[in-house]
Amino acid sequence: HPGATLQLFGAILLYPIECVTGGGDLVDDVLKQPEVFLTWLQRGLIALLLVTLVVGGLLVCKWTGDPVVAVLFQFGTFLSSNCRGSLSEVSPEPLLLILAIWLAVLVFYQVANTGKGARAEPAWQYGLVIGLGLALKVNFAPLALLPLFMLSTFRRWMVFIGVSLLTFLMLVANPLMNSRGFLGFLVNNLLVREGYSRPLEEGRSIFGAMIDGLGFLVLEIWTTELPVVLLTVGFAIFGLTVLLLKRHVRPAILKDPHARTWLGILVVFAAQILLVANGPVGKTHYLVPAFALTGLVIAFSWWWLVGLIRELGLPVLYGNCVAGFVCLLLLGTTAYAMPGQLRQARSEARAWSEAGVFREQSGLLDEPTLYYLSLIHI
Repeated sequence: HPGATLQLFGAILLYPIECVTGGGDLVDDVLKQPEVFLTWLQRGLIALLLVTLVVGGLLVCKWTGDPVVAVLFQFGTFLSSNCRGSLSEVSPEPLLLILAIWLAVLVFYQVANTGKGARAEPAWQYGLVIGLGLALKVNFAPLALLPLFMLSTFRRWMVFIGVSLLTFLMLVANPLMNSRGFLGFLVNNLLVREGYSRPLEEGRSIFGAMIDGLGFLVLEIWTTELPVVLLTVGFAIFGLTVLLLKRHVRPAILKDPHARTWLGILVVFAAQILLVANGPVGKTHYLVPAFALTGLVIAFSWWWLVGLIRELGLPVLYGNCVAGFVCLLLLGTTAYAMPGQLRQARSEARAWSEAGVFREQSGLLDEPTLYYLSLIHI
């Protein structure tokens, strides 16, 4: 991954951190006490996520007029164990999560302002978010499909694509000019599948290898993330089914903003899963960009269901029943996934520990790695 967006974020924070914790030369201080700077960078990522959730929740509440929608929007993001686990380290994943949330905020803005002209379709804002995400990590690419579903004209598509490419190139120009590593990764690993991705066996097709990858991926996320996938996809399919059953909506289904949102999310999830299935085994955190849209789907579906109940003139009791069902569904999903997530964490810690003991006995470990392994034992 280019990592350019994270590098820029870190560069912006280094100088304020130096003013608080340092006092000498910036480079010397970073090399002498890297853990201090990494700790503050991680706190900066958490602070940015907190601001994103607060501001995003307030905006969603303002546009929908329903505080429950805002709470579901904020809460749904953390149903995924990979999303929660990514917050404990300095890596691209926390920023991927933040950018995906802002993409969801833009979707809410567009749907809430449907029928208000060109200003209701934030084409260049979509492009800015997608460009920042692509410059951060390649697995953000499937989310670029969602704005293509949301934007209604070819001109806005061109604005979106142009801003995305411009933002991406501005951020990665310097890394690409000074290193062939990223281009080599794209060519050798994603295209000819050497080294990083799962290599093709002789006589094995790419399609067959991808099917195998899907099988491995399902086994890896069965007890931790599969409920989140089913919950998200289930809400989207349910909403599309209800819209298709309404005869007066069926001919113009693709013009309905709710239908375009659900279709876009289904395509994003499918593309994200296929992309990760084509990669190495054991990298479920590559699904973070798609999982970050869980809050969007849950909140968006709740908002639509409330409107549907009012449109049908049903009693308030129906709304309360739906609310209870959604709450039980969310609690059940979390309760089902939690034991699997704990087992996965223990398994990973045990594997690190066993590998560390072996390498320590073999004299292959350096001091920083030994320090990290001591934290795992704690």
